Amino acid sequence: MNLIDKEIPSTSNISDALDKLGIPCKWLSKNMSSMNREAFYGYADTVMWGPTRKTNNIQDAGLSTWEEIKGFIEFIKPHETKTVYVAGCLEPSVNYVLLGGMSINYISQSGYTGIISNGLIRDYEDLQQINIPVWNYGFGVMDSQGCMKVDSVGQGCIVNNHFVNQGDLIIGDGSGVISVDRQYIDQVIKLALEINKIEESILSQVRSGANLYQLVNNKGHI
Repeated sequence: MNLIDKEIPSTSNISDALDKLGIPCKWLSKNMSSMNREAFYGYADTVMWGPTRKTNNIQDAGLSTWEEIKGFIEFIKPHETKTVYVAGCLEPSVNYVLLGGMSINYISQSGYTGIISNGLIRDYEDLQQINIPVWNYGFGVMDSQGCMKVDSVGQGCIVNNHFVNQGDLIIGDGSGVISVDRQYIDQVIKLALEINKIEESILSQVRSGANLYQLVNNKGHI
C-alpha cells in the first residue's frame, strides 16, 4: 500500500511512531528555520556537496567553478510524484551559501514540494514569492563557488549528521522536518496515523473540558 498518496501525519506523530518501532528518528531540521512552515512531504531528491580539493599535480589546470557545481541544478526536472530537494554536506555549511535566490526559484518552479539546505541560503528579497518551505541554516552572502563542489547527485546526502537516501520520505510541518528510510515508510506511516487518531480524540475531549490526567490514565498515551 502506497500510504504517501493517502494521508500524511504530523512530524510529532512520525517521531512517536519511530520511537515505538525502535527506529532512530532522523530529525533533519535541528537548528534550522524556514520562512514558510507549512506542512509538506515528498520523496528525497538528493545532492551531496563537498569541499574543493587540489589536483594530483598542482600545476594542472582545474575545472571551472561552474563545472564543479553545475550538478546541483543540472538534474532538476518535473516529477510524477511529490519530491523534496535535499542539499547535503558532511558538516552544515555556515560560512558559504549552498542555495541562492535564482536556484531556489528554479527548484520551486520545477514542482518540488519543499527544499532542505544543510547550510546557508541568500537573496532574501528574491524569496518573498516562494510558496514552498525552504528549511536552512539562515541567510549569508558568500556563495560556495571555488570553495565547494557537487560530489554526487541522486546518491544520498548528509543533513544534520543524518544520511538521507535518494527516495526516502521527507515530512515537514511547523515543528520541523523528518526523514523516513524507504524500507520503513509504510509501517511508520500506518502507526503514526493510529497515534494521530488517539491524540485527536484526547485533544477534542480536552477542548471540551475533560481532565487530561484522567484521559491519559485511561488511554495510556500522551
